Amino acid sequence: MATAKGVLVSQGWKRTPTVGEWTILLPPGFETIDNGDSWQAHSGKRVIYVSSLRVGNPDSTRIPAAALRATAARTFPKEPTRRFSHEHGAVCGDAETRPEREAWQLKGFMCADGVVATCIADYPHADDEPWAVAMWESLDHPQVDEAAQQGDEADER
Repeated sequence: MATAKGVLVSQGWKRTPTVGEWTILLPPGFETIDNGDSWQAHSGKRVIYVSSLRVGNPDSTRIPAAALRATAARTFPKEPTRRFSHEHGAVCGDAETRPEREAWQLKGFMCADGVVATCIADYPHADDEPWAVAMWESLDHPQVDEAAQQGDEADER
């Protein structure tokens, strides 16, 4: 067993496809809904929503993840919230949590070269925040593996 930001990740958690090439680490007991252009999972009052879009230059080159991240970060409101940042290989992103009606919500994004995933996690109690952050942080894209392979190849030289 391992932990992700204080959340126990045990047997039964599975790397699950969401939308596009993005995957998420999903605990047991969640039902999933594939909407074609978006993906959802829910269990009780916990809900996760993921969508993805490709972003490119007119010459079809991929926009670097860091540039996408900088643009997406400007969408957060200026008033103070709890903010989180995450980097893993070629994937990077930011998220925020705040009270939303009678519950809580994480709004975040993850970027890889040429793609952005948006993630919204609704949860009933403030002490569920580590779960929501761990779910967002578990978003992964195959470019992470590509970056690791390129790093390994460079080390071999």
